[in-house]
Amino acid sequence: MRLYSYKSLILFCVFSFILSSCKDPSEIGLDIHPQSDRILIKNNSNFFNFSTNTLSEDSLRTDEPVRLLLGNLSSDPIFPKSNAHFISNLLLPSNNISFGDITNIIVDSVILQYVIDDYYGNEIQTFPNLYVSKLTDPIYKDSSYYSNYPVVYSQSELVSVNNIVVQDSNSVSIIKISIDNYIGQEIIDGGNALSSNEDFLQYFYGLKVATVNPSDLNLANDNTILYLNADNQKSKFSIYYRDISVNDSVMSFDLMLGGDAARVNLFNQKNIQQLNASTDSCYVQSMSSYLTSIQFNNLESIRDTLKNKVINKVNLKFSCNEDLQFGAHEKLFLVRKNYMGVNVFLSDFVIEGESHFGGQNQSNNFTFNITRYFSNLINGASGFTGELLLLPSGAVINANRTIIPKSSFVIEVLYSEL
Repeated sequence: MRLYSYKSLILFCVFSFILSSCKDPSEIGLDIHPQSDRILIKNNSNFFNFSTNTLSEDSLRTDEPVRLLLGNLSSDPIFPKSNAHFISNLLLPSNNISFGDITNIIVDSVILQYVIDDYYGNEIQTFPNLYVSKLTDPIYKDSSYYSNYPVVYSQSELVSVNNIVVQDSNSVSIIKISIDNYIGQEIIDGGNALSSNEDFLQYFYGLKVATVNPSDLNLANDNTILYLNADNQKSKFSIYYRDISVNDSVMSFDLMLGGDAARVNLFNQKNIQQLNASTDSCYVQSMSSYLTSIQFNNLESIRDTLKNKVINKVNLKFSCNEDLQFGAHEKLFLVRKNYMGVNVFLSDFVIEGESHFGGQNQSNNFTFNITRYFSNLINGASGFTGELLLLPSGAVINANRTIIPKSSFVIEVLYSEL
């Protein structure tokens, strides 16, 4: 029995040694790396430094998002009012739809409903009024659309009333929006247009759904943005009608909102003057709002210091402020800008992968592994400008914002002497 215990102990020690040895070769010894073999590049320090600057985003490509955003953020003390609305096709459930003699059809109600996946800001709400309009120009699944797309729609806004949020038997939250009955009647009266989606989309272009007239955001006083799932089978456009030639003939006809239906998220433009910014912080916000530029100021000094040295690892680190009401991003992204002004993925992300690259929010701290990028930068790689851009991840499908103290930025360079 004692012999068995000794053997077990030996095996355990060997196994533990093997596990402790299975590290990335580039990181071996970094935990005991001497302080003399590292430099810290800090924001606006005296020698090794870089600068940070908040910029406003122009626009983002927002067609075919995995979720639709709807609502307003109106009471953020730092960021300006944000509005999110969307446009969408409606699709027939099948070809060759027929309602028989449509002169006998009476539409009782029309309901547009979406499953609510999540929300940002205050609690889930129905909004005092929802504005639903018919599109007067078509949108296409195979086309590209951006967050500032100028929507052309019917000038007579359909103000939806009696909007409700319900939960089904599986506790799934659903927002139900009442639509004017004439929209349902127009669809039923489609005739040959109901033979296929190709024909139907030439007859009925789709809808715009908003919580406020985007041209006058001052009317918005709610503080919630809903995340809607158009692909959920419970998201649908339903027409409830009767055939007066048949007794007790209450029926419904459902059109689809997901799948191949073209849809686009739209956001209001926000300029840098609207941001209540502090000189001590920089800012990142989704929904085509704000990003942060990181610019190296003294590359020659850094190159001289690291001349004839082997760079082992380089991390960009920073923290963000905590806000219980307006949560920070769960993940941020980092790209570089080349001489053509084009954003380019860092080789650390492309070659090593996302888990190696980093960017996740871990207890309000972020770390990016930029070893390959930094090595290329100081060695004068073609097309490098020394400018990085810190972007919101999922900027089209979330409403998060992140405030970063400038003093928290640091680039840690670990190197070895040749």
